[in-house]
Amino acid sequence: RERELRAKFEAEKMDRISKFQGVNLYVKNLDDSVTDDMLRDEFAVMGTITSARVMKDAKDGRSRGFGFVCYSTPEESTRAVNEMNGKLIANKPIFVALAQRREVRRAQLEDQHANRAGGPGQPGMMRAPMGAPLGYPGMPIYMQRP
Repeated sequence: RERELRAKFEAEKMDRISKFQGVNLYVKNLDDSVTDDMLRDEFAVMGTITSARVMKDAKDGRSRGFGFVCYSTPEESTRAVNEMNGKLIANKPIFVALAQRREVRRAQLEDQHANRAGGPGQPGMMRAPMGAPLGYPGMPIYMQRP
């Protein structure tokens, strides 16, 4: 019975994930004064919103500085990402992107970090553009003699 319930729960979870894939947006750098209604009003010009929520701290109810906006179609959400990213809301530029599950986002960031650290030169060494070592122009380079 427990296995059956767990399988049913997982199936419903995957159904929810696929249902909102491409229509749920992550919005960060929100001012503390921004409310759910303000977020909905700002994004409503891009299309039909099914939900808009500013995430709040469970203990004191203060804004955590980010939220989610869900549209009815992927086209509306794509338009919102393109047009709303960088827009000023309450005198702060917001960042808008397609929402990703926490595990997916974490794996993606770890992958990027691993690729960046293992680039040309020593592993983990910070590099400037074109693969040059990070530093300032004319910085002396010390090499060990063989």
